[in-house]
Amino acid sequence: MRQRNRPYVVRFCLAALLLPCSVYAQPSLNGFWTGTMTRDGAAQEISLRVSGNTDGYKANFDWPDSGYFHEDAISIKVRDRDVLVSLPMPRGALKLTGTWEGDSVSGGLLEIGNVAGAWKTIHTDGSFRLSRASAPTLPYRMEEVSFNDSTVTLAGSLLIPRGAGRHPAMTFLHGGGDETRGDGMFIGDKLARRGIVVLIYDKRGNGKSTGEWRQGGFEELADDGAAALRVLLARPDVDAKRTGFVCYSQGCWIAPLAISRGAPAQFLVSISGPTVTVEDEGFAQYANRVREAGMPNSELAKALPLLKLDNSVSKGQASWSDLQAQIAKDKDQPWYKAINWSPEDMNDPERRFYGKILTYDPKAYIESLKIPSLWFFGSADITIPAQASWERLRGMSVSPKPWIVIMENADHAMTVREGGKLPALAHGFPGMMVDWIYTGRGRPLSGKKPAEGNDCSWPKPAVREQRSLSDPRRPGGCS
Repeated sequence: MRQRNRPYVVRFCLAALLLPCSVYAQPSLNGFWTGTMTRDGAAQEISLRVSGNTDGYKANFDWPDSGYFHEDAISIKVRDRDVLVSLPMPRGALKLTGTWEGDSVSGGLLEIGNVAGAWKTIHTDGSFRLSRASAPTLPYRMEEVSFNDSTVTLAGSLLIPRGAGRHPAMTFLHGGGDETRGDGMFIGDKLARRGIVVLIYDKRGNGKSTGEWRQGGFEELADDGAAALRVLLARPDVDAKRTGFVCYSQGCWIAPLAISRGAPAQFLVSISGPTVTVEDEGFAQYANRVREAGMPNSELAKALPLLKLDNSVSKGQASWSDLQAQIAKDKDQPWYKAINWSPEDMNDPERRFYGKILTYDPKAYIESLKIPSLWFFGSADITIPAQASWERLRGMSVSPKPWIVIMENADHAMTVREGGKLPALAHGFPGMMVDWIYTGRGRPLSGKKPAEGNDCSWPKPAVREQRSLSDPRRPGGCS
């Protein structure tokens, strides 16, 4: 019989750095743990939900300062008395390395990140402390839902405010790659707490959704979003005049397309959404890699013929042998290593997907919008060409005019890095978005305008103050 009072010590480490190991059963590992992480004098909240058994463990976590809620951990394993945990973060991972004693866990932090296309250790300092606690009760209901779009069945979650009456509502359009409803949970949670009905769903081919996004293109993903909106509109507790899309990254190419194809959205919120073409966005990413490697832009110009040829292969306009011949000519050039590029296999499903979307230009679809729209750009975003996207949007003929918020020093995930501190959401985000939707700024013909006083110039990197829609004492949103 197991001795219940047997002392135990378990360490938290990163699974990715350790060899495969056997799982040590420790029933009391399961549960809710909450506390703080501290680095460079700044503390942030962190919570873990752990469940499992001797066959394996899983965990999800809340990291509100960095924009995570009910997000899956990369991994959690138990070996003997060691517990191995790795948490995702923008362009990297955070590792918790500590000791579990009784009802507390404490230890150090280790962060790895992608620098110039390579994974490196960025920080080895910082500490954390967690204590076992009761999981908090959510102030809204969550319901499982499934709905159909053509031949696929999409699965998701409804976040339903507890108050009576008709509520604003939104559905979340994912970024690129394999995405589940969890990627929209942080935004969804913030909106639901303010009385907004939210539908987040697993992208086709992920989670509990059937199908495969790589077998289609933007049109199929746009129709999935439209189907989700129709689920919301069928609910008696939803205000149809205040129902729309919140999109992130690649999803913001898709949202205007969905609306042009009949999606019944009455507002659009874009977070880090590119307005340039898909092909130009890809070239911009390689330009950032060249700059991160310390090379001049002229080196990117030398790389462009190879990158354009690779795109031509994806579009069926060039052959695989043409690409291999060009690689043989270029592989010893200094820029070749800097762009951190390798060609996908000719039959790779993602190559076929990108072959369908490379020619996509969102301009006509954005200009066809007849609904209020709010656009967030981070001035430190190197995932998309943020300044070029802002400039192109400002030059488009859109009515009503888009409301634009530049989050200064924010990256693609709307987080800001100050020195060696942990990433933190830019000041005012996502609160100003929630206010915009909830107070009716997203309602057609509301007559409300963003605050005045913004010269709408792209901020210099050294400036830290955010542009706000809600505080008249500070620069307002561009329009």
